[in-house]
Amino acid sequence: ALAPFTRQIALRAAALGFQVPAQHSVCIVGLRPAPWMPPAEAIVRQLEGLPRPVLVAERFGAIRVSPYLYNTADDLDGLIDGLVAVLGGSSGVTSAKVPRSVGCVPARRRSLSPRRAGPDQPSATPLSRSKL
Repeated sequence: ALAPFTRQIALRAAALGFQVPAQHSVCIVGLRPAPWMPPAEAIVRQLEGLPRPVLVAERFGAIRVSPYLYNTADDLDGLIDGLVAVLGGSSGVTSAKVPRSVGCVPARRRSLSPRRAGPDQPSATPLSRSKL
């Protein structure tokens, strides 16, 4: 179920100029910034600080993106939009160069989202924070 999602992440990130391995796990993909881009650690920090935070991690100089079953096509678009926003001043990167989510990524997967918290449980992570 995750392979089409990570494939879309890889294709769309490559369209932005990220170096993406030809083969990757079905649930994790690493995006290595091109030489003209800020370092991965800086990109990750900036993504976390966006109005709609995107939660990814830096690993060995690459951005580790690990979607899960509760992520949606909107989350994928949020990741790419966030990358475009972070890279906006770098070499003319615009969202017009990157295709939007295509048919292989379902528009909704909310049925597999984390359980809602009850009165005696801590609240769940809000879905508006894109954790990829």
